[in-house]
Amino acid sequence: DADTITNSVIYDDGTNVGIGTSSPSNTAHIYKNNTLGSPTSPNISGAGLRIQDNSNSLYFDGNAIVQVGAGNFEIGSATTSMKLITNGAERVIINSAGNVGIGTSSPSAKLNINQGTGGLGIRLQRDSYDTMDIALSENGLRVRNETDGRTDVLIDSAGNVGIGTSSPSTKLDVQGAVGNFQTTGHQIFLTRNGNNEIYAVGASSNLSLGTNGAEKMRIDSLGNVGIGTNSPSSQD
Repeated sequence: DADTITNSVIYDDGTNVGIGTSSPSNTAHIYKNNTLGSPTSPNISGAGLRIQDNSNSLYFDGNAIVQVGAGNFEIGSATTSMKLITNGAERVIINSAGNVGIGTSSPSAKLNINQGTGGLGIRLQRDSYDTMDIALSENGLRVRNETDGRTDVLIDSAGNVGIGTSSPSTKLDVQGAVGNFQTTGHQIFLTRNGNNEIYAVGASSNLSLGTNGAEKMRIDSLGNVGIGTNSPSSQD
C-alpha cells in the first residue's frame, strides 16, 4: 500500500520513495518546482536536495550542483576515468593516469586534443580584438590569425617552417620583412623579396655590422667599406 507520512510531502509506494511527489518513479525521487538558478549567483532555497557537513553544503536541483562553504569542491573517480558528456557524446575524459583527452577517449599525454577533420585545435581570443588558432591542417601545424585571415606560421610534414607562407620550401622560409630594428632615423631590414637582401634605410643609409655593442664594419651610401672606421673613403 502507498503511504504518506502525516504532515509531510514524503510518499512511499512500497518500492519507491517520493519527496515532493506522490508518484515516485525511482528508489528515491525528489521533486521541487523551483531552481538553483545560476551557480554564480545561486538561489539556494530553490534546491531540491542539500547535503551538509560541519562547514560546507552541496545543493542540487535538476540542472546544477552548487557548493557553499569554505572548503574545496571536489569531484572525481578514485580508481578509474572521469568523463564529461554533452548531447549524448563524450567530450572530455580524464583517465586514471591524469591525462586529459578532448575529442579522444584514450589520451596518451597530459593534454591530448583530437580536432577531427577540418576542426580547430586551440583558439586564443582577446575579447573582440584578436583571434588566433593553433591547429593541424593538411599542410602541417598551423598558427593562423583569424582576425586578419592569414596563416602566420606553419610547420609542414617535412619539418620546414614557413612564416608568412603556407607552403615553405626550405627549413626556414620567410615571406615579407624578417626584422625591423630602428634607432634614431635608421632602420635595418632583413628581407626576402625575390632576392635575399640585407639593407639599411634612413638618413645616412649606412649598413653597419657590430659585435659587443660596438660598430666593427660599415658600408656607406657610396659603397665604400670601412673596417675600424666609420668614415670609409674607398671601396677596398
